[in-house]
Amino acid sequence: MAFLANHVVPKWVDSGLIAALVPSDFTNIAVVAVYPQLAAGWLIMVAASFNIHHCSFVGLRKVWNAVAGRPEKAIRFTVRFLFSIVRHPISLGRLIVFRATPATFIGHLLLVVCVSVYIALVTPTEEAGLASEFGEECLKYKKRVRANLSWPRRG
Repeated sequence: MAFLANHVVPKWVDSGLIAALVPSDFTNIAVVAVYPQLAAGWLIMVAASFNIHHCSFVGLRKVWNAVAGRPEKAIRFTVRFLFSIVRHPISLGRLIVFRATPATFIGHLLLVVCVSVYIALVTPTEEAGLASEFGEECLKYKKRVRANLSWPRRG
C-alpha cells in the first residue's frame, strides 16, 4: 500500500491519468474539518440500523421463518430515535459518508453521483411498499417527517 501511495499514484497524477485531486488545493485544516462529518455519517448509519430488525432489513427473517416452519409475525410500525427526525437515516448517513471525504478523485465523484441517484430513485419505491404494508399510519408519518433532510416543514 505504501508503494502505491509513494510511487504509483503520484505518477498517475503527474501524468494526468488521474485528473488530479478535486479540489486540488485542500489544506490540512480542510481535511481535518471533513473527518468529523465522515464520522457523523457512519455513526448515523450504524445507530439507525439498531432501530430496525437486522434480519428483516437484509431479508433473512422471512427465510428463517420459512425454514423453521414458523408463521410470519406482523411487524409493527414504530417511530423511534433517528426515524423520528428523518424517514431514511441510513440513506442520509450514506449520503454524508460518500460526500464527506478528504480527497476526491474523479472516480469518487462518479460514485457519489451514482449513490445519490440510486437513493433518489429507490426511496419512493421503498416508501410505496411501506405505505401499502402499514397504511394510514405510514402516510401520516410521511407527512410529519422529512425523507432525508430534517429542517422543519412550512405551514
